[in-house]
Amino acid sequence: MTDEALRRVRCSRSTDRVSTAVLRDAAHWDEVVTGLGYEHLRRHRLRHTGLTWMADASVPVHV
Repeated sequence: MTDEALRRVRCSRSTDRVSTAVLRDAAHWDEVVTGLGYEHLRRHRLRHTGLTWMADASVPVHV
C-alpha cells in the first residue's frame, strides 16, 4: 500500500485495529475491481483461492 493510502487508514477506536472496510476504502478496492471489469471479485474469495493454491503446491499452511 502506498504512503498516501496508509495515511487514509484509520484504526477502530475500540480495538486499535484496522477494519476490512477501512482497508477496502483506503485501497480503493471497489473502484479498482470495477475499473478492471471484475465487480464480482471478493477479497474473501481471493484469500481462499490463495490458500488452495498454496496447499496444491505443498506449501505448509500453519494454523
